[in-house]
Amino acid sequence: MGADELVALSFSASWEDRIRAAEGLAALGPEAGHDDRLRALLNDPDNTAPPEAAAVALLKREDQWGVDLVLEMLGSNPDDNYVDKLLFLVGRHFTWENAGGIGPLVQHRLNSSDDALRIGAEELLSDLPWPPLPG
Repeated sequence: MGADELVALSFSASWEDRIRAAEGLAALGPEAGHDDRLRALLNDPDNTAPPEAAAVALLKREDQWGVDLVLEMLGSNPDDNYVDKLLFLVGRHFTWENAGGIGPLVQHRLNSSDDALRIGAEELLSDLPWPPLPG
């Protein structure tokens, strides 16, 4: 499925379509330039499945771009319920045993000058059962 089709799916009324869009757009990577659509899917007000799919797909990339999109949403959303919900959904998929290279990428943002990334990193590291990371 092409990028244009995935973008169209991201606007669908069907949460299943929005899941496919989230997973597909995350797989395309930063070069595709669809960060805004992924942010919208991470912040889907109608269903928890698209934000979960988007966050998991972005984190499974194990790259700074994917991690940063998730951290940005965690650190910039003023709705504590949203943050708690996204942390819960991410926690269903990731623990320190299966997180791969995500931990160091998150820890790297603890010193970020970007408040959203720093706060998002603090939220994610404090909520998930990460092991102590080398300092």
